[in-house]
Amino acid sequence: MFMKFKMPKQQNVSPNMILLNKILENQEMIISKMKHIENTLSKVELTTNNLISKHTLTTQRVSSIETKIDKILEPKTWW
Repeated sequence: MFMKFKMPKQQNVSPNMILLNKILENQEMIISKMKHIENTLSKVELTTNNLISKHTLTTQRVSSIETKIDKILEPKTWW
């Protein structure tokens, strides 16, 4: 991460140094939040892929069951 500047113990600290320190603190906070967002997005992506896979399997099973039902319900001819 970024290093914060050590604030001198004197009273006359440059306003630019104070501003720079605040900017660096904010930058660290933003980076931390971005990492959290990336982790959350990764979990959402995994969950979405899992749901898509389950949906595909369910659709295939339903199609198979429908095909079997159609075959059972076909009229049988004896001639």
